[in-house]
Amino acid sequence: MGAVFSSVSGSESKPVRIHTGNWGCGAFENNLTVSYLVQLIAGSFAKTGTLIFHAPDKPTLQKAIDLISILPSKLTFSQAVDFLFDQGLYWNESDGE
Repeated sequence: MGAVFSSVSGSESKPVRIHTGNWGCGAFENNLTVSYLVQLIAGSFAKTGTLIFHAPDKPTLQKAIDLISILPSKLTFSQAVDFLFDQGLYWNESDGE
């Protein structure tokens, strides 16, 4: 949301493009679907102009896009959390590095 707020200069608003990708999927070997879903939901809450994914795993990104497309357009934080838990997706533990 900070990127959206910082894009406003006086009375002029600039288009926002947020570049994102496999954040949090390194040493923890985390679930890409979870990571992508969380980023898509966060972008939705922030009302970004454009969310640009640099995702090497295109099938997983498409799975996340397909999942988020079933969510209501007016999503509350509580609904988002419930939705993520309902997916039954796992999240790994650190590999110690």
